[in-house]
Amino acid sequence: MLEQLVKEVVIEGFKGVEEGRVELRPLTILVGANNSGKSTVLEALMLGAGPVRHAPYVIDGRRASALDVVRSLHATLEASGHAFLLRNYTSQRAFIALDLGYRVVATLFRLFEDGVRVYPVSYTHLRAHETEADLVCRL
Repeated sequence: MLEQLVKEVVIEGFKGVEEGRVELRPLTILVGANNSGKSTVLEALMLGAGPVRHAPYVIDGRRASALDVVRSLHATLEASGHAFLLRNYTSQRAFIALDLGYRVVATLFRLFEDGVRVYPVSYTHLRAHETEADLVCRL
């Protein structure tokens, strides 16, 4: 069985992170002060792998997607929609890319007047250091 370890996560405009990159090893421990981005990295890993894929959780009696799980973690914020995913609630877009070594999976969140739309992407030629602009140019 082929192990799909994430080698690097790239985050742009996601939650409190304007731009960031974290290289991962088979064992990576996230350590930092409160509000330093540890949970943001974990949520980026969960959503970057496929925001609408089924997660091993049940919410309100139904099988939940990764996006449902992250949203339920923020339910106490009383946020409506998915704007809480965008940097400081004001960014127009957020981008997460996970480098699996042999391919990159990415998720793009875009803010529109009627809410946030989610675009999961799997692209074998996108490198984790490239951005949404590189992705859009190639597609």
